[in-house]
Parts: sequence; C-alpha cells; structure tokens
Amino acid sequence: MNNNQPNPPNNSPTLTVLIPVYNEAATIAELLQSLKNAVAPYQVIIIDNGSTDNSAEKIKSFCNSQTNQTQTWTYLHYDELQGKGAAINAALPLAKGDYVVIQDGDLEYDPADITRLFNYACEHQAKAVFGSRILNQKAGISYQRYYWGGRFLTWLANSLFDVGITDEATCYKLIDRKLLLAFKLESQKFEFCPEVVAKLGLSGIKIHELPISYYPRSIEEGKKIRGQDGLTAIWTLVKWSLKSNAEKNDHQSV
Repeated sequence: MNNNQPNPPNNSPTLTVLIPVYNEAATIAELLQSLKNAVAPYQVIIIDNGSTDNSAEKIKSFCNSQTNQTQTWTYLHYDELQGKGAAINAALPLAKGDYVVIQDGDLEYDPADITRLFNYACEHQAKAVFGSRILNQKAGISYQRYYWGGRFLTWLANSLFDVGITDEATCYKLIDRKLLLAFKLESQKFEFCPEVVAKLGLSGIKIHELPISYYPRSIEEGKKIRGQDGLTAIWTLVKWSLKSNAEKNDHQSV
C-alpha cells in the first residue's frame, strides 16, 4: 500500500477519488488501472466494504505496486458490509484534495470523464460538477425501470430544491471537499446521492453538469442497486425538504 505523501504542483487544485467496493473482483483491477491512466489524481482512497470475494487481494496488490510520488493510493477495509454511504463517510475525513468525486468499483463509468469534470470545476471555480448520462444521447440504459426511476428522482429533486439538473442518480458527483465535509452527511447506503443533491440545493449551490459515458451492467453481472433503493431515495429527498420547511417555520415563529 502506497501512503507516501504526494507533491501536487504549484498549489494547483487537487482531486481525491473515493472508491467504495463490495465484491468487485471481476472489475476492480481494470478499473484502478483505468483510473490511474485517465485521471492521475492526487489521492485515491479505496474502501473495501466487507467484500467476500478476492477484491481485497486485488486492491492491495495494485496499491502496493504504485510508486508515483505525485499520487497516493490508500486502502481501507471493513470486515462487514456497511453500505456505500458509510464507506464514503469513513473515507471523507482522510481526503486531502480540493475536490472529491465518487467512483464505483465496476466499469459502468469511464474515469476519463472525471478529468473533464475536474478541469471544468477548476476553470470555472465551481463548487459542484455532476456528470450527466442524460446529456449524452449515446449513453447506455441498464433497465427501463431504472432509467425512468432516475428521471423521476431528477424531477423530484428539481421540484423540491430547484437544482436544475438532468441526472440526480449519477455516480459522478464532483464536489468541493470542504463543502462536502460541512454537510455532515448522514446516509449509510445508496441514499448518499439524494442527500448530497438535497443539501446542495438547500445551500443554494449551483450544480454544473457535463455529459458523460455510461456502460451499464446487468444484475447478473453484479449490479447492486434495487427497487427498494429507489424508494429510499424518494424518501430521502422528501425528508430533507420537510426538515428544511420545518426549520423555516420554526424560525418564522420565533
């Protein structure tokens, strides 16, 4: 495992990539190599979220082989599955980059798109840049029910928080690290995404979007999100809207 401190050039903005992993032995080595080649990030933190296959061995082997002094590759391990949000929250305090982005451990997303999001954020001093599959007409669709579920979540997020986005459920959410830490995220599982969107909207932060590629896999190939996660995402958006309205009402009544 390479934990050498990197040396970012000339105080330029830096990037931390967080990778929660659960049973991704079939893809994780290729994903990490692709990430290294495409992004050359300042810091990568991989969180093995209780995998029961040999994901851990592949991650540790890759991290131990890295010698680039401008990067650091860190491996965290849980003995039991904690959930995607829990894994992200565990790694976030270790993040050192000016920006943080989440990368799944499979090959549905192209790490080359992270570079585009990061460069855009730096050039425009943006606090949040999302990768939108909807803005890319050539992006794949996994299941129609997931596609339309995602469109409904996007509509709901726009209706409740006026965020003006096209892809609420996208994995690629690149966000200012200090802002993300200030949100004090509570989510333990896949509801991480709607919580982040809600808190960006409630904070009045503009969300920029760029089109990205998407190569969906099937449930048989390891896709883990299920219909119940969609229902939880809906409730998460509604919950934060209700909390905000309650706080406004309490403030007005004082």
